[in-house]
Amino acid sequence: MNRSRRFVMLAGLGVLFATASASAETVERGPYYALPSWDLQFKNASTRFIVLSNWNKEAVLDQETGLVWELSPSTSTNGWTAALAACREANTGGRFGWRLPQQEELASLGVPDAMTPSVPDLPTGSPFQNASGVTFWTASTDEADSGQAWIVTFGPAGGMSTNGKGTPFHAWCVRGGHGALNPQ
Repeated sequence: MNRSRRFVMLAGLGVLFATASASAETVERGPYYALPSWDLQFKNASTRFIVLSNWNKEAVLDQETGLVWELSPSTSTNGWTAALAACREANTGGRFGWRLPQQEELASLGVPDAMTPSVPDLPTGSPFQNASGVTFWTASTDEADSGQAWIVTFGPAGGMSTNGKGTPFHAWCVRGGHGALNPQ
């Protein structure tokens, strides 16, 4: 086994050890850590999402993706640049390190409606507040027009599209994942 693999394994053990004493709201016992794997599919929102008590119940771990989301996204609206800054400055659950999600990350929260597969909605029973029927900015700039960025709306009138970066929409901040180094 090479040295870098041993480090990852030891780091993983540290996560297991550190989180074994952490508390989270769920129907199952811990430890509470994510094993992100894009082939994981949870059939039940109550097992997929864990409200993190040790983050003042302000954050939710998505076990399907390994991302940590704000339990309750901002109810204020901003243009895209201000939304990026709001996430960078967020102190949710007593933690910094938040960012605006990429388009695919935000869309991963949605479950396509059987009748309209292109319209994502949050899974029934998900713990999120202030999110259904709301349009959110993503960090993803439109490849064809740098003056526009991708937005995601959850609910009956939901979908994904682009819009001008000056338009006011909501920000839903996330931690973890690949993120965006320099969104335009």
